[in-house]
Formats: sequence, structure tokens, C-alpha cells
Amino acid sequence: MSTRIGSLWILVFLLVIGTTAPPVQAAVPDTGSPGEAPPPSEDRILQASVLVLETATTANTIQAALTNLGIPFDLMNTTDWTGIDFGPYDIVIVGMDGGSMSDASVAAIRTGVIDAGKRACFFGGTGAAEFHTGVNNHIMAIDIVNFNWTISASPQFTLIDPAHPLAQGLPSPVDFGQSDAGFYTARLTDADMEVVAVNGDGHPCLIFKGTNFPGGGSGEFVWFINSPRDDHWGDPGDLVFIHQVVANFVGATVPVELQNFSAE
Repeated sequence: MSTRIGSLWILVFLLVIGTTAPPVQAAVPDTGSPGEAPPPSEDRILQASVLVLETATTANTIQAALTNLGIPFDLMNTTDWTGIDFGPYDIVIVGMDGGSMSDASVAAIRTGVIDAGKRACFFGGTGAAEFHTGVNNHIMAIDIVNFNWTISASPQFTLIDPAHPLAQGLPSPVDFGQSDAGFYTARLTDADMEVVAVNGDGHPCLIFKGTNFPGGGSGEFVWFINSPRDDHWGDPGDLVFIHQVVANFVGATVPVELQNFSAE
């Protein structure tokens, strides 16, 4: 992986917010976690180096965390990732609660972000089979048969590698104040992932992967499998928790594989 990644976390804080483009709405199929979801956020293009893709509104979760960190970001509400130019972005964050993302869309994340030596961050998931097959084909091994939406048993979050950079500032064990914050669908099985935390059902719920992608690949991939949908994170303590997860994903902390690298 290119050693320039070590400097990305500093550079992203120095970006200047540009001009917004007219908002565009994109329809999202209803394959999200149970309950009536609020409408997705409107698109905005700021010409930043962080891109947020969402299939349900993350205004109070992912977006608010980035705003609090002073990180400008572009925002797109779409399930079709095949036509996106990922070239300007150093970090791509995907906030999911449903959506019929195809194998080709997942492949676009792989080639445009991970194979370009950049970082892809997933939050949540979907009940759509095509997405799970795409992840299994292009990013990491997951269960492509069992992916129904489920609220984790207690404790809903337990660190098993508290020294890992992605564990920074996170409490353990945790039962969320609002149980819906424990909604997840992906069952991760990859032998090469670094498991940072597991949920009460014994599934990895916070992971890092930086090696042995299918067919190669030089970038980074992180995933917090709980849905980031705003109405699941109404409890103030829960909101602090997911904001810390976002901060760990995009902050100055360097993943384990990169700690011996220096910036160019």
C-alpha cells in the first residue's frame, strides 16, 4: 500500500468547503431494517476529499460526526455506485440501511477506492442478496445465505482487541440505550480481517481489513455492521458511541498495518 495514506488523515482536516451543487434525490428500495425510516438526505457536492454514500438518512450519525470533527464531505444518496468518480476522494464512507446495491456497485468501490490505495468505510448493511454476493466476490468473505435484519443479543458490543486503533475511546461491553442501535444484517467470516469487536450473537461487528483482498488490492476497508440510520440512534449515549466510531474511521489514528509507514 502506498505510504502516502499515512498523511491523508492530516490533509483531510485542511480541506476548504467549495460550492454546493443543486440537490438531487435518488430512490432507495425498501430493504432496510424494520420501522419507518425518515427520508434520506439531499445530495450535495462540496468538492471535498471525503465522500458519504447513504441509503437512509445519516444526518445525526455519520454526517454530524464529520461536521463536529471539522471535516467537509460530499454527500450522495444512491444505491448505484457504478458511475461515481472516486478519483477526488481519499475516504469513502457508505452508510446503509437497506438498498439494492448490485455486484457491480460493490466492484466499483473495490476498484475505485481500495485498489486505488484509499480507505472504504462501511456502516450498516441491507437485506438485498446482491450486495452480500458483491462483498463476498470483491472485498471480503461474508455469509451470502444468512443476512436477515436482527437486533443483537446482549451485550450488543464487546471489544476483543481494545488496543486496536479502531477501538480508541469506545466503551465495552455495551448494551445500547435504544435497542434498535443493535440492528445488523451482515455476518462476516473473512479469515484475514482484524476483528476489533463482536456483538451479542457472536458475530464480528467492528473490523479492519488491509490485506488479502480477492485478487489483491492495496487499500483499506473498515466496517461497523450496525445500521447508522438516524432514528436508531436517538439515545444521547448511543449517539456519542457512533460518533466515536466515525472519528476512529477517519481520524488521525493509523491502522495496525500502516503504523510502521511514514508519510512521503
